[in-house]
Amino acid sequence: NGTDAPGLATSVVDYLTRRGLPETDVTVSDASDGLYHQETLIYDLAGKQYTAKKLAEWLRLPNTQIREVGTDEPNPVPTSSADIVVVLGADAQIPES
Repeated sequence: NGTDAPGLATSVVDYLTRRGLPETDVTVSDASDGLYHQETLIYDLAGKQYTAKKLAEWLRLPNTQIREVGTDEPNPVPTSSADIVVVLGADAQIPES
């Protein structure tokens, strides 16, 4: 969660697990940089393009909000042992279904 909206990340995880993502594959935390994020970004840390695009589709985000780490990403990226990190921004919305 990169916003000041309490419970946003948990709500998004609930939505994603209803879509079929295994609960054991998801961890909820606040953005590690401690900053407020305007835009939701999906960081592909392990070359999982299909999964990153599916997450963007489910969250109704354009593919331009996917960052492939290790290519030409000029901005700092989250450090994690995860394959994909989703940093929720102020634009995050939980689709109805």
